[in-house]
Amino acid sequence: MTERQKIFEAALEVFAEIGVARSNLAMIAERAGLDPAAVRCLFVDQEALLRQVLEEMSTPLISAISMAVEQMEDPRDMIRESMRLFDNWLYDHPLYVRVLHRCMLDDPESLQVIYERSMYPSEYFEKLRAYAGDGQIRVADA
Repeated sequence: MTERQKIFEAALEVFAEIGVARSNLAMIAERAGLDPAAVRCLFVDQEALLRQVLEEMSTPLISAISMAVEQMEDPRDMIRESMRLFDNWLYDHPLYVRVLHRCMLDDPESLQVIYERSMYPSEYFEKLRAYAGDGQIRVADA
C-alpha cells in the first residue's frame, strides 16, 4: 500500500469518526502511521485532502454509471439504472457515506463547494440535465 493510499484510508476513518472540522492532518498522519510532514507534502490542508478523497471515491462511480447507461434510449431506464448503481455503491462504501453525513452536519456549505469542485463533468450528467430540462424525466419517474 502506498503512502497516498494509507493517507486516504486514514482520512476516511478519521473524517467518519470525528468529522473534518474536528480533525487535523496530524491525526490522519498518526492513524496512517506516517510522519505529519509526509502528509503535508501531499496535501496542503484538510479541504484539499477531503476534495481528493471525494474525487477518488466518486470518479469510478460516475464512470460506471456513465458506461452502464450510455446506450439506453429511455430516460426513465437511464435514471432508474443510475439510481440502482448509486444505491449499491453507497451500500458498499459505508465510510464514504459517514464522511458525507459528518460534513453535512458540520458545514454543509463547504461540503457543497468541495463536492462541486471534485465532480468531473460527464456526458451522463449533461444528458440527465437535458432530459430534466425538456421535461422528458421528472422526479416521479425515478
